[in-house]
Amino acid sequence: MTDIMNTLNNNGTGTNVTVNGATTAAKTFNIPASPAVYSALPGNKFTVPGESATATDCPNDIDWVKDPAAPSGNTALSTGARGTAPFGSTAGRNYLATESGGTGPAPNGGPAETAGQNFGCIDVARSSSGPRGAGAGDKSTFRYYAFALDALTWATTSTKAPLVLTHQQIRDIYLCNVTNWNQVGGQDGPIVRYLPQAGSGTRSFFISDVLANVTPDNSGNCAGGGDRTLRLVEENQALTVTSADQDKAILPYSAALWAYQTSNSSNPTLDKRCPFKGACARLGYMTTTGGNVTANPVRWNDIDGNFELDTSAGGVVKDSNVKQFQNNSGGPAWNESTGSFIGVRYIYNVLDKVGGGAGRRGYQAALALLGFDNTTGGSKGVLCNNASGVGIALSAFIISAGFAPLTSTINAISNAAGSNCREYPGVD
Repeated sequence: MTDIMNTLNNNGTGTNVTVNGATTAAKTFNIPASPAVYSALPGNKFTVPGESATATDCPNDIDWVKDPAAPSGNTALSTGARGTAPFGSTAGRNYLATESGGTGPAPNGGPAETAGQNFGCIDVARSSSGPRGAGAGDKSTFRYYAFALDALTWATTSTKAPLVLTHQQIRDIYLCNVTNWNQVGGQDGPIVRYLPQAGSGTRSFFISDVLANVTPDNSGNCAGGGDRTLRLVEENQALTVTSADQDKAILPYSAALWAYQTSNSSNPTLDKRCPFKGACARLGYMTTTGGNVTANPVRWNDIDGNFELDTSAGGVVKDSNVKQFQNNSGGPAWNESTGSFIGVRYIYNVLDKVGGGAGRRGYQAALALLGFDNTTGGSKGVLCNNASGVGIALSAFIISAGFAPLTSTINAISNAAGSNCREYPGVD
């Protein structure tokens, strides 16, 4: 997602958008989330320039640094806090929520922010999980703009693991009802559970959609210690699987990122699947409840010579397998036992509509760049307009990044404008 947003920055010059009848260059500065990135940055920090010396919102530069709690957790946020990079989409959305109103210290020694001010230093959060429930951190003014498809499945570095697991078997493994690969059709050998850190969108989606809202921990059947101890790691990579766990590990994995990493197997900076030579994480097949669908969300493309998300007519990566779409499109209800497939999800940009153009100053520019007016004939932002030159190029870039772009099929609830995005309101 970071690469897609960086492309919109157009080598630092920004992308032109129209806000209130005037053309402006909307720039994106994407705070790195991965802790590993900061060690390679000058001064181990990522600096985002302020609006201007006289701006009322975010006038000062901010130096963002690695969260000291990463990769196993997140530092708790406080209103007005600046400089600790949000690690995971939950942390990013929490930053977006805390920035609206209140008081806070100015970063880097500049003038203090004042009460009631919409800070505006963060205008967009990226997320691979949808709107959160009441009291879970979202605001009613949040708007989720889905712009691509992904699928979350299970992966393993083990040669003892089977090719296929049922939905129930995955849940049983993470609850330690199953602790050996031979209990699920594999060879004899213990299983070790890996899970992304708290604050990860992949983690929250895996828990909600795959584990049926049961959060794995080290209690109950998992209290035995050793191989039953849950390992918390950075999401969508296998580099932190230890040598002792090579034939034991199971972990959630984005199919889009796995395909992207596989296609860049010659670049060790991009390919994060292989903790050891010859031992790379592979994606497993899943069988849904009822046993009526067994699928892997990726397929081999003979023409390109690479893996890609399976968006073919018989593939499972499609709108109708996203619970969010089914619940907000007027379409049929999502039902795993009658054919819906688990794990398919949207990738979102999250904006805060508080105050519109008069409140959070960056909202209108962010909307013109990343969102759309969800009404019949409504205007479409740059990323959501695949009929424009830039929009076509971005759709191609989404594919090259491993994800699948959305169609412009109209539905009355989440895409009345016929954009290639979907809009979902936040939950207060």
